[in-house]
Amino acid sequence: MNNDNKCRFCKKNINPDSKVKLCTDCDIKKMRLIKEYIIAHPGAKAAEIAKGIKLDPFTTREYLDDDRFIFKSTCKSCKIVFEGLGDYCPKCMEKRRSAIMELGNAFKEEPKKEKKNNGPKWHFR
Repeated sequence: MNNDNKCRFCKKNINPDSKVKLCTDCDIKKMRLIKEYIIAHPGAKAAEIAKGIKLDPFTTREYLDDDRFIFKSTCKSCKIVFEGLGDYCPKCMEKRRSAIMELGNAFKEEPKKEKKNNGPKWHFR
C-alpha cells in the first residue's frame, strides 16, 4: 500500500494530487490552528508558529506558502476592508504614527542654552 495516498495525520485515503498530503478534515483543522496562532501572535515566523501549534515546520511552511492565507480586516478608523491583520489600514496607521511622532516632538525638551561668560561682572554700591 502506497503511503503517498494517505493523510499524514489520520491515515485516511486522500487525493494523490493533494499538495499538503492531508485529508480534508485534517487540512481544515491545521489551517484553523495556524490561522488562530497568526491572529494571536501577529508577525510570528514559520518556525515559531510550528512550535506553538506543535506542527512540523515543513507542513507549516507548506500552509504559509499556499495562497489560502489571505486575511481581511476592517479599519477601525475609516471602516474600509483591507488585506492583512490589524486594527487600522496602512493609510490610517501611517496617520496615527505621524500624529504620535508630532506629539512626541512637542514634549521634547529644548536644549538648555549655555550662558555666555563675557568676563567678570562688576557690581558697585
